Parts: sequence; structure tokens; C-alpha cells
Amino acid sequence: MELTLTFYNVENLYDTVDDPGVKDGDYTPDGLMEWTQDRYHAKLDAIAEVLHATGSNGRPPAFIGLCEIENKQVLSDLVRRQPLSDTSYEIVHLETRDVRGIDVAFLFNRSFFEMEGRAALNFEELTEKAFGARDVLHIWGRLKEGPQPMFHFYVNHWPSRHGGEHETRFKREAAAQRLRREVDEIWRSDPQACHIIMGDFNDAPDDYTMLHVLGAGALDEAPQRLVNLGWPAHRKGHGTVFHEGDWYLFDTIVASSNLLTNEPPYIKRKTMYIFSEGDTLFKEPRDRSGKPNRTYVGKKYKGGISDHLAVFCRLGI
Repeated sequence: MELTLTFYNVENLYDTVDDPGVKDGDYTPDGLMEWTQDRYHAKLDAIAEVLHATGSNGRPPAFIGLCEIENKQVLSDLVRRQPLSDTSYEIVHLETRDVRGIDVAFLFNRSFFEMEGRAALNFEELTEKAFGARDVLHIWGRLKEGPQPMFHFYVNHWPSRHGGEHETRFKREAAAQRLRREVDEIWRSDPQACHIIMGDFNDAPDDYTMLHVLGAGALDEAPQRLVNLGWPAHRKGHGTVFHEGDWYLFDTIVASSNLLTNEPPYIKRKTMYIFSEGDTLFKEPRDRSGKPNRTYVGKKYKGGISDHLAVFCRLGI
């Protein structure tokens, strides 16, 4: 059997209700973005279509990691949209300290996976100052079919480069350090555990945080326990974010090497894919390659889906 795992940064998926606990006032009907129910529902429909399209054999992904979602309500609204509504998704939402109120979440099909636990990995405590970090969401459990080693999923949205790549690197280094420490601690007690790390890392596969702190290299390099499945796409110049004329592969999936064999459970073809079909790209008259079809550009509503592209892989069980 083949199951799909998808990660998607959905670009500010807010509901239209003003929550006094977070800075979401711009995303209300009377706010700066004029965020209406019609616009909200259109975005939900478009995200649901993308997620379903990344699946296989007519079945939507069994596992979905999301970031830039406001709360559990938007997730409940999302899984009720066609063509996701026929799937029995369990919602795992992590409330973070982000001042904009955007969080990370994990959805899984109850028919294929039984969750045994969840945790929030705080990496802000490794730095000397607080900055409103988005904790890493860690979920573990077992597949209901096939071999049943313990699976550990991690959903990430590392701190952005706003303020300068070098000036903000310490935040992402802290995230990578905390994440790798968690993985190593689990391996010491359970060497057979399977790990899948997904997210918007705001760093590329060859950046120091990913390559040396997290320790996720390419499959064709020296043997290692964590492999970044985005390396082939990165080497070809492909990306998930377009900024100032260049593509960056900030969204990726990292897998433990025991999932890169030919025995179930395993990552099929040992690779990750970038989804760029349908309306995910906006193409100008002279631009054949296109750019991510954003919902907003600045304050101007464009009606697109997200400023990121989704990534996915296939899991054979």
C-alpha cells in the first residue's frame, strides 16, 4: 500500500474573527486586508484541492503537516471542505508564542495511524533572548498496517530571515539543535524508530543549520542517519519560495535512513516532490516558469493559494 505525506505552508490561514489574544486584526472584514468570509472559504477550498492532489490513487494524504494556520478552528473548517471531507482526519494543533498567532499542525488519517503521544519542543530556551518562537510539534505512534516500528513526525516552522540571514541564524540553529537532540535521545532508547521531519525551515539543504547542526545531508553522500529528501531538487535549482528573482528550497522533508531501504515501511523512490500543478503557480505573460500564486502581495488581494509550494513523499507500507 502507498500512503502520502504532505507538508504545506499555507500563507496566513486566518479565520475572520478578531482574537484579542493575537495580532490578527488585519485579517477581519474591517481590517487592513479586508479578509471576508468569501475570501476565507475560497482559500480553504483551494488548499483542500492542493492537498488532495498531492495524494495518490484517488486518496488524499494520510499525513499532512501545516504551518501558518491561526487556530484549531481553521483546521476543522479545512477538513470539512471537499475533497477532504470524506477522510477521517485527526487534528493535532500546537498553540505557539508567535505574536501573529500563526501555528503549526498535523493531520492524520485515523484509518492508517494510531497516535500514542505528542509534545512541543521549545528551542527558544537555548537562546539568550525570547523572540516568540514557534515550537516544533512532535507526534509519535504506529501504523495500523504492515510493520509497526514507532513513527515520529516533527512539524517545523523555523524563525524567518527577517532582519537578515546572518543576524537571525542563531534562532534557526537553536531549532536545529533542539530537534537533533530529541531525535538522538529517542534513538538511544529505540534504535529502530522511524523519523520524518517536515517543515518550512527558512534555510536551504546546504545551509549550516540543516547540513551541520541538524545533520541532514544528501542520500548519495557519506552514510548518515538523517537524509534531506530535498537535495535532488535543490541541486537542480528548484524551490518552494520565490524571492527577488530566485527560488529557495525552504520547505522540505527529512527522513531517517532506515526509511530509505527497499523494505516496508520505506520512502518510495527515496525522494521528495514539489507540487506545482493547477493554480499553485501564477504565470505572467513573459514568465513561463511562474511564481507561487500568493493570496496577498503586500496589502493587495490576489486571490491565490499560498506564497509557498507544497512538498510531499510516498510511504510504502
